[in-house]
Amino acid sequence: MPIVGAQILKVDGEKKNPLFSGKIEIKNGLNFPKVEEIAALNNKEQSGAAFHFNFVYDYEPGVAKMSVDGLVLYTGKKEEVKKLIENWAKNKILPPEIMENVANLAMNRANIECVKLADVLDLPCPLPIPRFRAVAEEIKTSKGK
Repeated sequence: MPIVGAQILKVDGEKKNPLFSGKIEIKNGLNFPKVEEIAALNNKEQSGAAFHFNFVYDYEPGVAKMSVDGLVLYTGKKEEVKKLIENWAKNKILPPEIMENVANLAMNRANIECVKLADVLDLPCPLPIPRFRAVAEEIKTSKGK
């Protein structure tokens, strides 16, 4: 069953304490509040699942909060999708290989939105960004040349 894509439904951010100074701890979390069956496009033998997700960054203590809500869309054989959704409804568990792919796509899409939002809210970037460092190079000269 392949992942078809992801959609961002809502992006929210709030700076609760704009004058805060000191150490900020950034915590994040991802949850899937709902999984629902959807019709697969142009295919009677397949079905789909929409994994609703919510991703949150908390800047603590009480500095700011950002959240992203969205969907990861998944397709497969009708029987497999039905079994997946029933298992989710009973146990809130997905097979590891499916959960890995769904969670990674949800986090990738949400992190992109949160990096942009952190810039707008003038917050520290929630992800480490590679930085260029100039290194002084020692120039060696050889005698007599």
